Amino acid sequence: MPRPLDADTFFDYLAQGPEVFAPGCAGHSLLLEHWLRNGAERCGGLRFTGVHIPTVNTFDFAGLHPQARQRTIFLSSDLRSSWLAGRVDYLPMTYTATWRWLRESVAFDAVLVQVAPPDEDGNCSLGIACDFTPATWPRATRILAHINPRMPRTRGPSIPLSRITAAIEQDAPLLAIPDPPADAA
Repeated sequence: MPRPLDADTFFDYLAQGPEVFAPGCAGHSLLLEHWLRNGAERCGGLRFTGVHIPTVNTFDFAGLHPQARQRTIFLSSDLRSSWLAGRVDYLPMTYTATWRWLRESVAFDAVLVQVAPPDEDGNCSLGIACDFTPATWPRATRILAHINPRMPRTRGPSIPLSRITAAIEQDAPLLAIPDPPADAA
C-alpha cells in the first residue's frame, strides 16, 4: 500500500532526487501543481521533464525557482521567461523518439501521476492520460500519485497500487481547456 501523501511529504520525496517526470496533457494534476506553486522555494535543483503541450499545459515548471529546470519536446510562449533565463531544455524529438528515450534512456527519481482509484485487482488506470507515463514509471525510483475519483477508469495502461510509493486520494477537476467564445457571425 502507498504511504500517505500531503504537501509536506510530497516535497520530502522530491528532495530525494532531482529528476522528476511531470506528465502533460490530461495527466497534469491541478492538485500537484497547487502544491508546487505553494512550495516553489523547495523546487530548487529539480528538473521536471514532460511532454507539455502548448495551449494545454501552460504551467512553467522552471519558473518555480531560479534553480529549477524543465525539459520538453515543445516550446511555447508560456516558457519564454524560463527559456530566456536558460532553464528550459528543448528536446527536438518525435513522439516515437520521445517514448523510446523515456522508456530506455532516462530514469526518474520521481514520477508524478494522476490516476483513477484502484480497481478490484489493485490497478490504478491512467484514464485519459495514458500517453507517455507508461514509458516512465517502470524505471522510476518513486511514484507519487494523485488518485482522483474524477479520472475515468479505462482499459488502457494502469499502475499497480502496490508500485505507488505515496498517494493522496482527493477529488479535483481534471485539466480542461474552455471553449473559445462563439463568433458573432
